[in-house]
Amino acid sequence: MAEDLMGDLECLNASLQLRKQTVSGMLEAVDHVKTSMQDKRTEEHFDVLFSKATAVATKLDLQPIQMPHVRKPTKHYTVRLQPISIPMPSPCTEPNSTTPWTQ
Repeated sequence: MAEDLMGDLECLNASLQLRKQTVSGMLEAVDHVKTSMQDKRTEEHFDVLFSKATAVATKLDLQPIQMPHVRKPTKHYTVRLQPISIPMPSPCTEPNSTTPWTQ
């Protein structure tokens, strides 16, 4: 199962360590691995890997794989607060006073 991902990374590793590799060749190899990894981040690919892992677990008489329990965030973090308005003194008032400056 990990061979699928590790194989791409091993090829990239070997490609980057070649003595006669050019910078453009290295960047091409990185782009190839990047797109390959992005293609594998799909529901279909996950389902294939999950079914293989489930088959291996069953074959080895291990506990079945269960999806992790997703916790709900506490209400403390999900309550929407209403914005409040704080009255600000106008710029022409003295500090710590509400009366306008007189000159």
